[in-house]
Amino acid sequence: MEQHQSAQAEEPQGDFLMLVQDDSMKNAGIRAGDRVEIAACDHVEPGQIALVKVGGEYWLRVLWEDRNFKILTPANPAYMNEIFTRDEFAGVQIIGRAVAVRHTLK
Repeated sequence: MEQHQSAQAEEPQGDFLMLVQDDSMKNAGIRAGDRVEIAACDHVEPGQIALVKVGGEYWLRVLWEDRNFKILTPANPAYMNEIFTRDEFAGVQIIGRAVAVRHTLK
């Protein structure tokens, strides 16, 4: 007996794709080699995964904040949190918010 499954192409949810290079977000289900759909924006809500530019590097991190600090948190304990004062965070550029992940089958 033959089984056929039809695959429908999903509509993109983001404005562009980012190819993930490391395992810093693996506990959020985002692995090296995945493509993450990013919705372009300059603000994300606390607890959302953001694509940020810090210096010359691009990171996917969960953004947390309180009255005095903003914290970029990886989803892998092998990586450290990056803590910024509000003044220091002015040098961090929020590129967008992660909205979907595309895994590559191996």
